[in-house]
Amino acid sequence: MSAPDTETITTSDGYEIFRVCTDMEALHDAFRDRVEDLNISRETLDELGGFTARYSAKLLCDPPMKWIGRETLPKMLKATGMAIVLVLDDDRFAPTKAKLANRKRTVRAVARIKRVKGYFTKENAGFYSKNSWKHLPPAKRSRLARKAANARWRAARRRKKLEAAEAVKQGCVAV
Repeated sequence: MSAPDTETITTSDGYEIFRVCTDMEALHDAFRDRVEDLNISRETLDELGGFTARYSAKLLCDPPMKWIGRETLPKMLKATGMAIVLVLDDDRFAPTKAKLANRKRTVRAVARIKRVKGYFTKENAGFYSKNSWKHLPPAKRSRLARKAANARWRAARRRKKLEAAEAVKQGCVAV
């Protein structure tokens, strides 16, 4: 269904209003009707829009197999020779407008915020580490210390194995 023949509205920019769409289904119908008005095949539409073969047929079938989205909308607009014009609809917006609340704008400081002293750095890492251990219960402190010691020993054993494998590879040590 195209716009009524009795009333054709043309804007000052030379655009003719074809259809008013308020949702995706209406947009889908508008594209289908425009392609029917142009009397072109889906293959031709694929070529004009830069779609892969038979993609426009998937977009325009009812129900659609593919939806018009971010990448397909510009291609479809180009192929059908249409443009999207956004207008304000006060009648549709009235129920929503009654529910709106003004947003609170934060006052931004003009001066640059300086870095607070006491951030975690290499220099103060030991201090923070000692303080964190100080507040732990003895059982948990012992468990964590054991886990850390095991990790150090495991790393040392792994390093020793790698060094031995490297020495064998270089031929320094006979196995």
